Amino acid sequence: MARSAVESPLGGGLDLVTPPFRRDPGRAIAGLNYEPRPEGYRRLEGYERTDGRPLPSTRTYWMLDHDTPLTPFAVGETVTGDTSGASAPILAVPDDPDGSGDPGAPRRLVIAAPDGTFAAGETLRAGGVARATALGPAVRDGATGFLDTAYRTLAEEHQRALIRPVPGSGPVRGVHMLDGVLYALRDNAAGSEKHLWRATADGWHRVATGRQLDFTAGTADVAVGATLTGATSGAGGTLTAVTARSGTATGGDLAGSFLFEGVGGAFQPGEALQADGGPVAVAAGADAAVTLPAGGTCRFAGGIVSGFGPRLYWVDGVGPARSFDGRVVETLTGPIAPDTPGHIAVHKDHLFLSYGASVVNSNLGDPYRFEGRISATETGFEEPVTNLLTGFQDTLIITGLNRIAAYYGTVFGGVEADSELRVINKSVGALPDTLATVIQPVFMDAAGLRSLAAVQNYGNFEPATLSKAFKPWLDARTRAGARPVHTLVVREKGQARIFWSDGQGLIVDFTGTWPAAMPMLYDRPFTAFASVEDAGGRERLFAGGDDGMVYTLDSGNSFDGAPLPYTLRLAFNHLGAPARVKRFHKAEIEMTAPGGATLRMTADVDYGRPGGASIPAQDFTVYGGGGFWDEVNWNEFYYSSVEGRAEAHIEGLGANITVGLAGRTTRQPPHTLHGVTYVVSPRGQRR
Repeated sequence: MARSAVESPLGGGLDLVTPPFRRDPGRAIAGLNYEPRPEGYRRLEGYERTDGRPLPSTRTYWMLDHDTPLTPFAVGETVTGDTSGASAPILAVPDDPDGSGDPGAPRRLVIAAPDGTFAAGETLRAGGVARATALGPAVRDGATGFLDTAYRTLAEEHQRALIRPVPGSGPVRGVHMLDGVLYALRDNAAGSEKHLWRATADGWHRVATGRQLDFTAGTADVAVGATLTGATSGAGGTLTAVTARSGTATGGDLAGSFLFEGVGGAFQPGEALQADGGPVAVAAGADAAVTLPAGGTCRFAGGIVSGFGPRLYWVDGVGPARSFDGRVVETLTGPIAPDTPGHIAVHKDHLFLSYGASVVNSNLGDPYRFEGRISATETGFEEPVTNLLTGFQDTLIITGLNRIAAYYGTVFGGVEADSELRVINKSVGALPDTLATVIQPVFMDAAGLRSLAAVQNYGNFEPATLSKAFKPWLDARTRAGARPVHTLVVREKGQARIFWSDGQGLIVDFTGTWPAAMPMLYDRPFTAFASVEDAGGRERLFAGGDDGMVYTLDSGNSFDGAPLPYTLRLAFNHLGAPARVKRFHKAEIEMTAPGGATLRMTADVDYGRPGGASIPAQDFTVYGGGGFWDEVNWNEFYYSSVEGRAEAHIEGLGANITVGLAGRTTRQPPHTLHGVTYVVSPRGQRR
């Protein structure tokens, strides 16, 4: 019979609930590490470690030719030019670099990026010993084919080995960026306190937190840079910051803290404090080191409160809130004891903190003062707060596990207060750290993924749910004992990535008319997350690991050097004729693959078994189920065109067909699957 071609565009993400004969054939019924996009399914990018040094994926190799060496070079040595002073680590010493087999031919070193430029004719040394003479400067990326790939891998692995974890012990507690600089928090080696670290061109550098001296009875505003001395003790130090928490200098009741990088001597409680030769305050106690208690989950709020400039604010649930301006860590003493706020937000020129079921805000325009007589206030929420989110419809969103409210207004305390707390829903709430704005606020609760706009508009259960199509996948996570731990926003792609406690996750795309979701699985669980903008305004995604490493997400083509797996199983497709039997001959995949793509393809017909049985429940897990992925014969092909079609021959007889695609890579960039064309010949009606 005559053959025909039937095209099916791909997209829409998981659909595990629509009856098979009504399901859009472009949807997926299983998959892993493919992003649902309007143009199809795009393979997820990788991740790689970072500490401020160049990322491994940015490194390449150089080739340095030389004459016959007096003593052979060895991998791991550093070669140095006598005249130029250039140097570089040796990555490989090829036996026959030009393939001639001539032992007298020029020899070659494969090196990492050199520090300096090697010169022709200069002596090359390693270990201080003259080895050979350079025949010319090093050449970048000079190999082809397999050798080019192998040498690039060596260069990346060399760079990867240079990048180190955040010093200390335990997981990364927090990661964020301020003014384009990356910072991380981790417990020290003894597990007795946390340290703040800055990523630099030569790795992590600890941020000194200095010393703090609380004061009362302040009578003068002391400037940063002034020298403060104790009238009795003679102790002294140069001020790096002054934190005022209450009172005024003119009233003689200013109270707060002086901060120093270091102190000579020891201040005494109750002694007069002097600056510029005159008294300025009274010491409320002895000076002490500023320490960050160990443990906790760091939650951050970036933003500007009038007059204070860009700062990073954070809480950790085990100590008071902190602020950091890139130089000095200051303590924000809250109004509730114990002073261990759990959530934080900068909103309408106020700083907001949550303490259990209470939310407090600072004075207007001052994140360090919580004075109720001015413009600070405490608001009861009736249940423990799980999220604070600013920016949606000019409000501050507050959630508990079973409650959602929105704070309206611009002044939230004092005689000029104009604020109002409106309860949106008293039965729906959000799990901790899952509320985020992707076009509109979305969050996870026990029922699945929800939209805040839907809750606000409809006020009941079902219309607010966005996860109906992939609810079986969520239920499988619940049965496995996993819980959502964070929603990471990818603004450039209109995505939310929801991470679970067992390392699995869900990519949810919001750029279409309805959310599209696909499973993801990194090869390690993450403990801290950040979606930020760097100094150039480019979105950057970071995650901290339980191994103490900080990783850049959506970077590179591997899982920090390990293979990145990807799978996709499409919905069964009856090609518009659910009762007609067809002979399936070929499947053509329309795709874009700028760097090539290696895929394995398989197909199954009639729902995978005689009688048209439905897909087993285990197919809802990340890896698919049954024998589909493990027991069939795969047809492997390599696709090297930037745009076009890749085809695989399949032979099957049935009323419908599903195609499975899979692969693993450490080097290939993401590819996008746009559509499938099936070449078929019709048979008779199913009886």
